[in-house]
Amino acid sequence: MKKETKNKKKTTIKMANFLAPIISSRDIANDCLKEILKSRDKIIELDFTDVAFISRSAAHELLLIQEKTQKRLLNRKKISFVCTNKNVEEMFNIVAISRVSPSLRNKIIFRAERISIEAL
Repeated sequence: MKKETKNKKKTTIKMANFLAPIISSRDIANDCLKEILKSRDKIIELDFTDVAFISRSAAHELLLIQEKTQKRLLNRKKISFVCTNKNVEEMFNIVAISRVSPSLRNKIIFRAERISIEAL
């Protein structure tokens, strides 16, 4: 799980193996926090390879964990999200935008693509 990077140790947590390919609750994200705090390394990578979906609440909780661990006075950690697929990345972006600027929430428009049954 640990790897060397330019004389700095880092811990990589494979989210699909540690949690599940579908990350759907805040409670699951809190299990991740426990694992993060166990590590002595200052750099933590959350690897989303093989994660198919993350819920809005789980993405929100992981972003809060990232923020909290960077602000800690003792045992501060830098958490990064790596190997995210398009769906996971979009969910993190949506949550991050809504946290930064609540006025942007109404500007995010979901447009489902319509496909006729004949096209299938």
